[in-house]
Amino acid sequence: MMLNHILKLILEICWPVMLFFTFKFLISFIKREHKAAIICLAIIGITMLYGNFTAPVRGGYDNNHDFQSMGKRISNTKILFLFKEVSPIFLKSPIDIASNYSLAALLTFNRALPLLSLFLFYAGLRSIGSGIISSLLASVFLFLNFHLFLNASSFSTTSANFFILISSFTAFSACFAKQKIVCEDIIWLFSAIIITSMARIETVPALFIMGIGLLYEKGKVKVPILNSFSSKFLSILGTICLMPCLYFQLFRLSCNSIKLARINNPFIVFNMQMIEENLAILFSPVPAEAFPKNSDIGIGTFIFIAIIICIFFYVKDKRNSGRIPALAYLLTAIYFSIIYYWQDNYPLHFMRHRLFFMIPFAALIPFLLRHINNIISKIKISRQLKYFFSAFFCISYFLLNISTAKALNNELRSNDLEWALLLKEQKFIREKYLVTTRILSAKQDMLNLYYRNDSSKPLKRIIYMPSDYITRTKKRNWEVRYAVPFRTIKFKHAFHTTFPNETHEKIIIQPGFYLPK
Repeated sequence: MMLNHILKLILEICWPVMLFFTFKFLISFIKREHKAAIICLAIIGITMLYGNFTAPVRGGYDNNHDFQSMGKRISNTKILFLFKEVSPIFLKSPIDIASNYSLAALLTFNRALPLLSLFLFYAGLRSIGSGIISSLLASVFLFLNFHLFLNASSFSTTSANFFILISSFTAFSACFAKQKIVCEDIIWLFSAIIITSMARIETVPALFIMGIGLLYEKGKVKVPILNSFSSKFLSILGTICLMPCLYFQLFRLSCNSIKLARINNPFIVFNMQMIEENLAILFSPVPAEAFPKNSDIGIGTFIFIAIIICIFFYVKDKRNSGRIPALAYLLTAIYFSIIYYWQDNYPLHFMRHRLFFMIPFAALIPFLLRHINNIISKIKISRQLKYFFSAFFCISYFLLNISTAKALNNELRSNDLEWALLLKEQKFIREKYLVTTRILSAKQDMLNLYYRNDSSKPLKRIIYMPSDYITRTKKRNWEVRYAVPFRTIKFKHAFHTTFPNETHEKIIIQPGFYLPK
């Protein structure tokens, strides 16, 4: 299909363009930032990596979306564009090629990628006038959260999507800080929007909110935007490239019967996503059945209203810097509180949504702290005491989150356990066996990609039996009739997909590799 080839060409151009300008901005920022701040940020990064690398491997999605994303390759446009989150596939493909399609290498990449997101997030906040301490605290709040530890350790597109969102917001933050928008800024912004539209289409309106704020801010200070012919040409070209991406994603959404105009109570969503499913878990036991299935307005309403009021007064005070970015982040937070409604069928079901949900709220922290500091400025607090309380918060917050992440180590789904087996056995199986499967499954393409053997020598055939085949067909004695267990894992089934024909009973299943009889 011609549209697929057009979309692929657009993404192949946009990815290196966005990465080039992103790294250019980051390198320039690091050179001029205080060394002490960079050291503190590095400590936060190392602490975050510890949390990421100690979390168990997970799938990260339901309905086999993790296996679908892992089975896609950019060379096959027909299959590639059957999946809605296409941009992350272009990010993982170089890692696949460089590592000869190693699952261990890709998992390491997913766990390490948030380190780059951390520096970009901090640099974005600092570029719009946030203080060092408040920007570091905001980074701690977002990057030392247990949801990041769990999501970073998943075989899915979550780490890549998180990086894409952070990069997009950073691009706008960098432009907010400039006195004049030049051609390269327009190229950077459009490439970021296009990549985001092919990753998380529901977040694109948030970028348009940032764009409107940018136009208002620069127009207000009499900085000419898009006056030159080249700038106008690039804007038109970027819009032309964006249109097929939006058309493709909106067409997919309408085909999937997703309610595009769904409106949710933002206060209830905030209470569920930020309080009950996030911060409240830090202070309470987390057994499997303890997660809320419904929620009332709760304490989250009062917190959210307080945030809105504080940002309102911050924006109203003309003496404050970064007022328009603060307002844009607040509107984004409200928008996220509408679209990321709670829909979990089991604990940690949509934990990736909670991670995305936190981004604008974390970005608001420096503005909130500055407003609070203005209120209590009459109270004389020494700088040493502020540093002490900041360090105390960071250490306490990390310890609470790492203990929560470890408490959730046993909260694994069937596909999580299946991924652990696939990761463990990849090297051994791929070197000595030819993997096949008799079952049409979302895991077929993944096996063909990561378990392929290019050896010209004759190899013994081995059959892979996926867990969803057992749980959906209820053929428990498959191995007795067809094959002998070889490298398998046996466990009690836990919610794998939301397909209606899958059993949710805790039956004993044994997915894995079988030798044919």
